[in-house]
Amino acid sequence: MVGRRARRGRRGRAADGRRRRHGSDGRPHGPGPRPALAAGGARAAGHGVRGRAPVRPQPGDQPGAHRDPGPPHRARGLHPEHHAERVAQLSVRIGRVMGLGERQLRDLEYAALLHDLGQISLLDPIPDGATVLAAPADQRDIAAEGGRIIRRAEILDDVARYVEGQTTPYRMVRELGEDVPMASRIIKCTNAFDDITGGSMDPVRVEAAMERIHLGLGYEYDPEVVDALAKVLEDVRVGRVEEQPVPG
Repeated sequence: MVGRRARRGRRGRAADGRRRRHGSDGRPHGPGPRPALAAGGARAAGHGVRGRAPVRPQPGDQPGAHRDPGPPHRARGLHPEHHAERVAQLSVRIGRVMGLGERQLRDLEYAALLHDLGQISLLDPIPDGATVLAAPADQRDIAAEGGRIIRRAEILDDVARYVEGQTTPYRMVRELGEDVPMASRIIKCTNAFDDITGGSMDPVRVEAAMERIHLGLGYEYDPEVVDALAKVLEDVRVGRVEEQPVPG
């Protein structure tokens, strides 16, 4: 009799443990809440944007709040490897040259890492993910979608604003006085540079990229940002600043 009561007691405690692990509704509790941006990204991507197809998140497909969104892009063949990291590194260097504060530099880095996040909802990938070659309307849609996903994190409003403003031509600032954050102007320039060079620091490619950017000087690109980019590239060329390796 005592043995049967002991076995029933053990079974009761085991059942209680299962209920605690699964909750009152019978569903597993899981390891805890997912990052706000990742969960928001999954919901936002599921709705799609104009001219784009809904994207069903795959395992490991959602970036963390401050992580490079490159892996999901590369999984879909949207971007060369480490594009986002290079854009972030170059953006921060330019920001330092232009005297941005530490908090601005931090948010600039996050925005640069996430600047192409909106591409996860594209129906047809842009060749090599080079948004500089995309139609202006598509560039704006990608930036707007990326900003919308980032805003799900709730604490990254400035980062979302930088991502959303990255496609605005500089002439809108010069002619119409539009308030475009300096971080957005920097990302616009560094993204174009990396899209054109493909991440190569070969002098021929660098020169071709700078020539292309200078064609849009004062119209697409902020002249102050382009001057700062030229200074950073010169520092790298003569060895005043080492070219930082991208984590593999």
